[in-house]
Amino acid sequence: MWTDEQRTRFQTLRDREEEGRLTDDERAELTAMIAEVEAMEATTLRPATERLRAERERLEAQNRDLQGVLERKERLALRLRDVLSAAETERRQLDEELARILGENPAATGAAHWCVLLNAKTPRA
Repeated sequence: MWTDEQRTRFQTLRDREEEGRLTDDERAELTAMIAEVEAMEATTLRPATERLRAERERLEAQNRDLQGVLERKERLALRLRDVLSAAETERRQLDEELARILGENPAATGAAHWCVLLNAKTPRA
């Protein structure tokens, strides 16, 4: 940390720089002081910067893992849609076959009709 005298000197040099009245020696002194401030800041901020870097890397890895899970879920949804479609097609075919065997209108058959035929309760939706 700087002393009050160093802080005052730094501010004086900054003010003179803004006014355009710095000598070459003062410019060199100000440059050295700025480098010192930057070095102190880097030292002070290094642990926080490292923590942030580690957290960012952890989150990036987690995001990659989540993306993989999402892609798997999407593939599962597509497979389930195909299975459901195939099951619905098979159910319709069975209803049509049942209607043909019983000599009924295919539209009148379905899950409720199956339950009546099988002497079972109607399934709930």
